[in-house]
Amino acid sequence: MEYTTHDEINLVRLVRRLEKSVATPDEWNEGNEWIWLKAQKDLQKVKYARKLVKNVETYDEDALLPAKIKQRNELLIKLDKVEVFLKDVHQRTLPPTNRPAPLLPSIPKPEFSPPEQNTPLLSSTALFSPPSLPPSPLPPSFPPLARTSPSTTTALAPTNTDALIPRKPPTSTPSNPAHTSLQSSLSLQLSQMATQLKRNAEHFQQTLEKDNALLQITSQKIEENYDAMGKARVMLKDLTGKSGGTTWLVVAIVMCVLGVFVAMVGVIRFSRF
Repeated sequence: MEYTTHDEINLVRLVRRLEKSVATPDEWNEGNEWIWLKAQKDLQKVKYARKLVKNVETYDEDALLPAKIKQRNELLIKLDKVEVFLKDVHQRTLPPTNRPAPLLPSIPKPEFSPPEQNTPLLSSTALFSPPSLPPSPLPPSFPPLARTSPSTTTALAPTNTDALIPRKPPTSTPSNPAHTSLQSSLSLQLSQMATQLKRNAEHFQQTLEKDNALLQITSQKIEENYDAMGKARVMLKDLTGKSGGTTWLVVAIVMCVLGVFVAMVGVIRFSRF
């Protein structure tokens, strides 16, 4: 209920401000950008006012009363008038959109040069026929065969076996000392960081323990002070009751003494006559 009351108050104030802003149409006749921005801002306020009207209609318990309905209808009529005026001003003062000049027409077209036909075209027979390869000489590792007589059989000459044995892969180069020193320095730094983190964790744990002990002591003192204040409150209450009774007793005695004194004075004066 309190939320809807605030919304209703804000709605009335907002509609009043909007009416006041559009009450003088001469201020909206200037066709500059500031007027357009102001109209756009006030249109957002009109939207917010309509949202407040919906909130009041939804959550207000007295929304169906005739007085409330009449008030909302009047506010909606005022909002419609303000919105029509602001939309007209917003459309009239809309700044023109200045688009930049396109860059595509200013780019020159690329010039393509025809390829030079200097290479002769191959015929179909030359295209599909295998190319003639020159005869390759024998490698020097194979010596020519030894000539023998026709009655004897031919045999291959002994070849160099070292040329047929595959070479051994190169041995791996020794490790770089700079790389080793870098690894050792990094491992040293990591160990130092781990030690420092462990020290920080221990320090934080000790600090938390001290804070916890301090909090316990503080809570204990607060409880003791609360108990003492409760006892003092009871004592003050009893003392107030007693002092009040004593005060009224003193006032009654004083009144009685005054009454007796007045009576005595009256008796004395009447006895003279």
